[in-house]
Amino acid sequence: MPVLFRASFLDPATVAARPDRRAWRLPLLPAPSPAPASRPPATGHGAKTFIDERLVLEAKRLLLHSSSTAAAIGDRLGSPSTTVFTRFFRHRTGETPAAFRARARLTAGAADG
Repeated sequence: MPVLFRASFLDPATVAARPDRRAWRLPLLPAPSPAPASRPPATGHGAKTFIDERLVLEAKRLLLHSSSTAAAIGDRLGSPSTTVFTRFFRHRTGETPAAFRARARLTAGAADG
């Protein structure tokens, strides 16, 4: 399943088939624990965590290897707004997309020189 998930992650049909953009909301209360059968046995995490981690990984990749704005990246990943994307990213990484990009490029520049 992970290979299929990676292959179709940004396919427009796959993005359109996601239930809705409410999945981007940050949880205010802990989510109820899903039934053990619904957890992937290899990770022990639910599907939402798996998808969120993949979204963050893709956002980081786009921030590092493109000149796209955070708004464009959030839109490409299915976020309903720039604000929601920025909150989502900061909640999961501890820094804003702009701060991540600046730090990562500075670190990469220091490693090159």
